[in-house]
Amino acid sequence: MSRRNRRALSANEEALWGAVKATVTPLPPQTAAALPASMALEPAPANGPQKGPRKSKSAFKAKRPGTAKGPSSPPAGRTTASPLYEGEPGVAKRVARGRLPISATLDLHGLTQIEAESRLKHFVEFASISGDRVLLIITGKGGAGSDTPAPFEAAPRGILRRRFLEWIETPPLRGKIASVKSAHQKHGGRGAFYVFLRKAG
Repeated sequence: MSRRNRRALSANEEALWGAVKATVTPLPPQTAAALPASMALEPAPANGPQKGPRKSKSAFKAKRPGTAKGPSSPPAGRTTASPLYEGEPGVAKRVARGRLPISATLDLHGLTQIEAESRLKHFVEFASISGDRVLLIITGKGGAGSDTPAPFEAAPRGILRRRFLEWIETPPLRGKIASVKSAHQKHGGRGAFYVFLRKAG
């Protein structure tokens, strides 16, 4: 309210206000300074109530779903942890040219899946203990109609190749295998693999 709108107090109001002031004892300056901070009155803002800090547009963008990008996932069909994608890129060529000899060969033809898995695990275990470094595993290529069992076959054509690629990803084989590469044509091509073992111990 401005000064020009204030009215003068009446005589009765003046007397009442004087009586009220007589009952009030002001605090000494040192006592007022000792009041806890929680009791201190905060000065009113000069331009009205203050609002919280204004959020930048970038803060809103960060919270929008789908905008935050996590680590990129490997391409479909490619598992970076697989032994098929580990090891030296040119190591298979060294084996094919005879510069890196094959220590032992295992042929899984004619075996059931259970027999092939058991034979593979024992073969790799023995080779690892023996200190062998390069193995040749023959699984067969499969081909058209590979999911259909042929007469007198123990397993569908091509199933051992697919299962071999699964078995090498799981213990105990994964812990003993350093890398796996497709074999050269003279060693079986698509139906065989070079298996490179880790050093024992």
